Amino acid sequence: MSYWTVAQTESQREIVADAHLQQRGFETYLPRVRTRRKQIDPLFPGYIFIHVIERWYVVNSTPGIIRVLLCCDRPAILRDEIIRELRGRQDRRGFIPLPKTVPRIGQRVRITRGTFLDHVGIYDGQSAHDRERVLLALLGRMVTVELPTSALQFP
Repeated sequence: MSYWTVAQTESQREIVADAHLQQRGFETYLPRVRTRRKQIDPLFPGYIFIHVIERWYVVNSTPGIIRVLLCCDRPAILRDEIIRELRGRQDRRGFIPLPKTVPRIGQRVRITRGTFLDHVGIYDGQSAHDRERVLLALLGRMVTVELPTSALQFP
């Protein structure tokens, strides 16, 4: 049985752990981002994804690795779709693009499609995968609605 799992790495040693795991025959995935300062960083600092085929216990003794994340004395298993989705977001250089602007809670937002088209509300944070909470003034009171990120425009 093969599966993807996650290991915690020592601080800023993700690349070292990645190299050592590959030397031991593991397929790894370390999603990276290019920051605004043109620096290359892991998307999930302190963690690396590992594809396990048979033996997982040797991961814990790999340089740069603190521990494999466990669930009931076995490695926590990630669905293959999660890794596929992350890889699908990579650009041609292998980086996962960061949003151009990160909205702030309390910032005004315009709804660009759907039932609330052209309403202006107040951004209230991210609620789930690609969904955002927006406060709208409806019928004399503030109501929270959840909308896809693609339906919002931040001035």
